[in-house]
Amino acid sequence: MHAPWRRAAAFAGVLSVATIAPIQPVIASAPPIDASKFSALPEKAELKLVQVVFRHGARTPLSSSWKEAKSDWPNIKWDVCGCAYPMVPLRVTTADGQPPPPNPSDIQQTVTALEGGCHMGQLTEKGQRQAKDLGTWLRSRYVDTLGLLPPTYQDGLVAARTTNYQRTRGTLAGVLTGLWGGEDPASMEPIHVVTSNNLDEILYADTKTCPHLQIYMGMMKETSKGLVTSDPDMPWAEEEATRVLALQGWDKEGGNSKGVYWNTRWAWTDLHDVLTSMEAAGKPLPTGVTPRLKSAINRLATKEFAPFIAPAMTDTHGHAVLRLSLGVLLTTLVENMEAAAASRSTDSTAPPVMRLYSGHDSTVMPLLSALGVNVLESWPPYVSNLVFELWQLPGSESHVVRVLYNREELDIPHCPTGKYAVLAEFKEEVVGPFLLQQSDIKEMCKVPIQHLGALPTPQEA
Repeated sequence: MHAPWRRAAAFAGVLSVATIAPIQPVIASAPPIDASKFSALPEKAELKLVQVVFRHGARTPLSSSWKEAKSDWPNIKWDVCGCAYPMVPLRVTTADGQPPPPNPSDIQQTVTALEGGCHMGQLTEKGQRQAKDLGTWLRSRYVDTLGLLPPTYQDGLVAARTTNYQRTRGTLAGVLTGLWGGEDPASMEPIHVVTSNNLDEILYADTKTCPHLQIYMGMMKETSKGLVTSDPDMPWAEEEATRVLALQGWDKEGGNSKGVYWNTRWAWTDLHDVLTSMEAAGKPLPTGVTPRLKSAINRLATKEFAPFIAPAMTDTHGHAVLRLSLGVLLTTLVENMEAAAASRSTDSTAPPVMRLYSGHDSTVMPLLSALGVNVLESWPPYVSNLVFELWQLPGSESHVVRVLYNREELDIPHCPTGKYAVLAEFKEEVVGPFLLQQSDIKEMCKVPIQHLGALPTPQEA
């Protein structure tokens, strides 16, 4: 049995480790943007850049352990993976224009067939609709309301990046379709999208290319265990899940109750993965999975998983894990802001005004943690998204940052509640401790760990 930190690769493609309305063939209209939900900016402030980092839409399970349960699990047919609507075509390459490299993890999931026609980890029709809904909301805010983008797609205004997984590429295509699909999205010229191999990926942590990160994550094992076992609902949830689902290998003699926490067949992340996939697909949950049990599984799975990818700053190695995991992405976001702040609308080579990043829960969770959000209570749902807006204040060179999470403004650390952050302060005080250049991470991952300066020195158990 692998511990959750080792099987995180299966769940997010990471450590190598509200019903949606039917989609129409024209661009749907999102509800009007409620300006009262956002902090007030001075009149005539200019929006310079929007960066959106989002998790993929609903998918099929990545865990196959549910097949071994001996309870009354339904005979699930995963028949929910057709094409929900015509999508904008993508032209996916690496940053230097080469074809996308093979992704062994994605290939393995693609060839693992599920009964009903889907394969493991596949974006479902619901996931496609969720993606288009996000794109429609972005259009409503940044085309119709704020006028940052034109009504039709234009080269050079948007840059897009995706991890090298089918579900993230499909989600990105859905978002772009919601933004600019029009009446016949399939007839559009393909939109260029960048991806990468694991070695150069910035949207998730890869422990195979950073052994020191793997050591740090291994050291978070006890933190994960402590968070789960100290949860007041854990004993009840363990007993109830064992009874309701008849989980094999999870018993009082050999399981958690005797302290052999990692030697069980199941983990809370397994249960959460299967149940959320089933629920999103409209499949009936097993008899006995009550709202209370489902809520407890969600919370316990989050506590089990989060310490490895989105630890709190109070955790001993939280800073090191976050910096090595998402430091390059945070640096990229900040550098994009600085480039936009330095540009003028009259520049012939002005940078894009919108950047889209299609990733995983393991992309969104550490960003939230770096922004001071407690991620331990609930797993970010499908298509969870963070939006970083850069505004220039009128009559000055001052730029400020506003952050939205799932369409609501996020309080930024070191700033009064409901206030945006000055760009320089956002860089230095909010995300500064985690920034890491792409050119530095390889060196930091290969040099002797005791030479990492401020990073703590791990001692393997």
